Amino acid sequence: MTKRTIRTTMKHAALAATALALLLVLVALPAAAQAPPPDDEQGSDPGGPGGFGPGPGPGGPDFEWWTSPRLKAQLGLSAEQEKAIESIMFGAGEKLIDVRAAIDKARLEMARVLSAEAIDDAAAKKAIDRLVDAECTGARLRHVSRVDVAKVLTKDQRAQLMQLMERRQRDRPRGDRPRTR
Repeated sequence: MTKRTIRTTMKHAALAATALALLLVLVALPAAAQAPPPDDEQGSDPGGPGGFGPGPGPGGPDFEWWTSPRLKAQLGLSAEQEKAIESIMFGAGEKLIDVRAAIDKARLEMARVLSAEAIDDAAAKKAIDRLVDAECTGARLRHVSRVDVAKVLTKDQRAQLMQLMERRQRDRPRGDRPRTR
């Protein structure tokens, strides 16, 4: 083998190894993002879509905070508020299923582009746009549901929920905090 052939073969092997590693990360990331959170002393996590915390991102709610009897009692939610919040959260949850699928498909498309022998700029741009659009759709959905839930709560309930969430974030061990993507 010539030196040039060896270098070319090594470059291809390195590219293939990088693409495989990226593909494995992209496959493992959604599963890791959807892992259930560890139990904590307070028993409630007001984050997630529609919540007032950072939430786990496009991965959906880790904890259905609006169903926590303790949190509902602390906030003094009325039956009407509980019903309205539940409707908002389940509606957002249904939409998030489609958003998660779109994000996963866009990540797979990006992995295909990155694992190709040569990077096609047009395909890369399309894959990037598709991934960014899907992630933005997820972020928009989470923020809209947060605002919708906030409209259901009184000003005092919103302030109290924020305090509970901030205290929980402060008290939560650093390694247990949700990761942003």
